[in-house]
Amino acid sequence: MKFHNLFLVVILLTFSCSEKPAEIQDQPDVTAIENGLIPGIVIKGSELPAWTISERMAHYRVPGVSIAFFENNEIQWTRTYGFLDSGRTQAVDENTRFQAASISKPVAASGMMKLIESGDLDLDADVNTYLTGWKLPENPYDPNEHVTLRRLVTHNAGLTVHGFRGYASDEPVPGTMEILLGETPANSDAILPDTIPGAIWRYSGGGYTLMQYVIETNFNSSFSAFMKENVLDPAGMERSIYQQPLPEDMHQNTSVGHRPDGQPVTGKWHTYPEMAAAGLWTTPSDLGRWAMAVQRAYNGSETEFIQPETAKMILTKHINDWGLGPGLGGEGDSLYFRHGGANEGYRCMLFSFAGPGGQGMAIMTNGDLGGPLMNEIARSVDAAYGWNVYLPDVRTVIDMSTADLNSYAGTYVAEERGIEVEILMEGELLKGKVGTNVFTLYPEDTDRFFDDQDGQSIFFERNDENIITGFSVDGLQFVRL
Repeated sequence: MKFHNLFLVVILLTFSCSEKPAEIQDQPDVTAIENGLIPGIVIKGSELPAWTISERMAHYRVPGVSIAFFENNEIQWTRTYGFLDSGRTQAVDENTRFQAASISKPVAASGMMKLIESGDLDLDADVNTYLTGWKLPENPYDPNEHVTLRRLVTHNAGLTVHGFRGYASDEPVPGTMEILLGETPANSDAILPDTIPGAIWRYSGGGYTLMQYVIETNFNSSFSAFMKENVLDPAGMERSIYQQPLPEDMHQNTSVGHRPDGQPVTGKWHTYPEMAAAGLWTTPSDLGRWAMAVQRAYNGSETEFIQPETAKMILTKHINDWGLGPGLGGEGDSLYFRHGGANEGYRCMLFSFAGPGGQGMAIMTNGDLGGPLMNEIARSVDAAYGWNVYLPDVRTVIDMSTADLNSYAGTYVAEERGIEVEILMEGELLKGKVGTNVFTLYPEDTDRFFDDQDGQSIFFERNDENIITGFSVDGLQFVRL
């Protein structure tokens, strides 16, 4: 969030639940989707802006975008925009690879489920059953609760390490054991249990790395080769690969990651040896093919890479509505599965209804600010197809004079975080600035505002003399200088 961290933050995409079935309908005009991007925050009574994808790509400094929409077991349409890199040397096309980032997780989990299906692994056995030479330390709180594969892929195994930043082109790349132990050259902490397994939901890329290690050490195969044979090839994902680093003969039509300022990631992209958690290279169409295979199996097809009972297990809600890999939402005919991804220089998302022939989409971008862009695209797609899943947050603004708004202007500091926020009037609007990030503050009530970027509530505080002394946002305290 803007006040807590001025650096890159990995954020899971979240969605509101829908009770409306995904109805099969005629395809809308895709041009209307392209020219009708919808913001995340909408002021009640105001007109929606007429945003186009190209305009918003320029706004967010994202050089390339690729979209695939699927329905009735087919990719119905694809659209691509922009270029592989900011140098505009080659246009993105539907075969351009992007880093799938954390969408690697549900695809990887479906590979593990093949081994559950065959009886080679037990979903609920202590994971140490499958580890030789090295064992995961037992949690120090309850010896009767163990880390299991089910808990690893549903993010409630109690393991540390949220995510990974990967390795730049000039950095040595660690092996899986070095990552698990947090030993040089790994750039992440050791992956350990620090709470009771099964007690809480907490996102852990570290858990998926442990799952990767189980497959690598028990089945005499590299993780990349295992996934190619058991998931990618059977699902028809011809442009997809888990191999890290990416082989040089695949560099030609591969997008380059970009920083928030639009500059390329040094060395084009980072390498992710944490393949199950973050290492898949793919296209939106290939992600759609995986989702449709899961969808078909869930609805009874016995000719997919997984069997119907396995697909039903994958799409069964656990703690925090998490399935065995994907996040889940909705109920019954409205059940959907999804995941987002954020690697250095890339943002992406995958969404699919679970019902027979249900609609879905995948969006991939090659920019650190691709997250809000693809959410704007997703809301436009939702509006076209009537999903009622990706909806803007409609907020009510009270009238406040320019003089009253100006009374909040000033410089505010959160000393413990070293963050400085400047609040000032620009025309008739109250603006906030954190570094180069500029946002508008709208009053919901006296001393309560929200920002136009993510709707975050800001509460101003006064002393006994009615003088504004600071504000708090999401528990972080700022003092007015």
